[in-house]
Amino acid sequence: MKQYFVANWKQNLTPEEAQKWLANFNTRGDEEKEIIIAPPAAFLSSLANKGLPLAIQDISAFSGGEHTGRIGATQVSDWAQYALLGHSELREEAGETNRQVVLKVKHCVEARLRPIICVDLPYLESQINLIKQEVLEFDGFIFAYEPLSAIGSGKAVDPRYANEIAFKIKSLTSKSTAVLYGGSVDAQNVKSFLDEEHVDGLLVGKASLDPVEFAKICQ
Repeated sequence: MKQYFVANWKQNLTPEEAQKWLANFNTRGDEEKEIIIAPPAAFLSSLANKGLPLAIQDISAFSGGEHTGRIGATQVSDWAQYALLGHSELREEAGETNRQVVLKVKHCVEARLRPIICVDLPYLESQINLIKQEVLEFDGFIFAYEPLSAIGSGKAVDPRYANEIAFKIKSLTSKSTAVLYGGSVDAQNVKSFLDEEHVDGLLVGKASLDPVEFAKICQ
């Protein structure tokens, strides 16, 4: 199965720093490896067509209209190919729910964006089951197991445990579903995760802000 490496820049970098990052990142994907950049939404148009697929960090749960500050899936589909959905930071900071994530998944499908759906154990099964009920299939979907306890803590979970959760996600969805791990990933521990049978890639936060470090992760 193809491996996926997602650089989630979160609310970091300026437009100038983003361009400098690209200039210093010389690694590209191939048939066996997809390297995806998830920059702040304001950077998408300027980073498009630079040799790396893009993901928006979130999309609106609404279809359009009077929703100030929201960004719809169809509004970014000219630049982005993927969308991060349900990140634990949004769940914690904005109170995002399983229902809202499902609405966003539907908008991704309509806009032909591939969703990267973030899940953690407290709501993993309920989130997947709700998607099953509302969307029915998982064709092209990517899931990312990103335990809140590991995000930004410098303490990644045991790769064997991440593998167990990845297997559980595949069991609930499809054997062909790509499952990533995210949470304090760096160049030192990347191999231990990728050596696990059911982990198909990585969602990288802080370490992705350094193009040299992220290139080491992707190699």
